[in-house]
Amino acid sequence: MSDRRFLSVSEAAEIVLGRVRPSSGAELVPLSKANGRVLATDMFARIANPPVDGYGIGKDDIHRPAPYALRMIGKISAGDDPSTMKISGGTTIRLATGAAVPSSVAGIVMEEHGSSDGGTTTILRGASPSENIRRRGEDVASGGIIAQRGTTLDARHIAMLAAVGVE
Repeated sequence: MSDRRFLSVSEAAEIVLGRVRPSSGAELVPLSKANGRVLATDMFARIANPPVDGYGIGKDDIHRPAPYALRMIGKISAGDDPSTMKISGGTTIRLATGAAVPSSVAGIVMEEHGSSDGGTTTILRGASPSENIRRRGEDVASGGIIAQRGTTLDARHIAMLAAVGVE
């Protein structure tokens, strides 16, 4: 017989944990390599989510069966004053990502469901009232915290970080 004594699980854990030292530094990695990594700092949204992108249609056209054509009267980009444009029956406006929505817009047709030649927009699939109209930052406001320091990243964190402009 040997005089060797086996360590208990708690004794072995104490020895191992006594030798573990925290990492002395952090590194930047692309989101594609971030799964399973631990955040060294809080992560904040660079842009609001969800964005807005499509064709604004008014109450007179919201219930029309698609396809139908509307006259394009302009475009509103992020930062533009939406009160400068008002749509009425038979007209539409192009709403760029991040644009404020004018009060005359009853619904937004997603860009994929319409086509425009500059003067005329063909609505291929209509929108119901309030469809695709989101409040800026409805999911997360620009500057809102996405994940806190010490969080072990997984697919849901990585997807949200990508959606708000973090690379």
